[in-house]
Amino acid sequence: MASAAVRIDPDRPRVSLARGALLGELGAQGRLRARRTQASARDLVELLNDYATRGITPLADALGVADPVAWEQYANDAQRDQRAGEFFFYYHSHDRAVRGEHGHFHLFVALPEAQGPGANHAHLVGIGVDARGMPRRLFTTNRWVTNERWLGADATLAALERITREPAQEMTAVERWLRGLVTIFMPQIVALLRHRDRRAQVRGSRVLEDRRMHVLSECPVSLQAQVAAIDQVLS
Repeated sequence: MASAAVRIDPDRPRVSLARGALLGELGAQGRLRARRTQASARDLVELLNDYATRGITPLADALGVADPVAWEQYANDAQRDQRAGEFFFYYHSHDRAVRGEHGHFHLFVALPEAQGPGANHAHLVGIGVDARGMPRRLFTTNRWVTNERWLGADATLAALERITREPAQEMTAVERWLRGLVTIFMPQIVALLRHRDRRAQVRGSRVLEDRRMHVLSECPVSLQAQVAAIDQVLS
């Protein structure tokens, strides 16, 4: 992603991808990525229609409980050991949520067994959602927040790319929902990860354990606007 496409203040986590820049990034995709992006946008619309038919929302499907408890982690298939390369997630909310958000999903990739003490997972991206499960913002966390094994932007993006190619028939509806969001919002995610690494590099490795810094990069998103931009460029 060209640096000119993104508005960034190096001292702050905020990343802003203007509509013109977003259209340029989507238009510059290769044919395979463009087809995957289109297919994911259509799949998300179909999932929403299916949820509406069943009278539930993506968030209700993910939680499966009537009254979620703040800070509780609602995970997918939590009892199964994850194999290296597989993605998993949990959802939780805070006592004081970001305005307009109900809570957020944390997406991870399982890593090979570490040599000695160390986490066997890496955080990929956070997705803040409203009470229906519709995305409001994307963000990256500091290393200490999720006790992860830190991966640089290139390795994180490679893991995300593998996730976007996983067969949909092997996923639950919620996993398809999250995989689809990752696919269509990839331009923003690239910018977030690059900015995250840049801030960590400028501030030094000690910042990764700085309890005053929870979020290293974030940007607002809109599913409706993103799908409209995809349709404009790729249809």
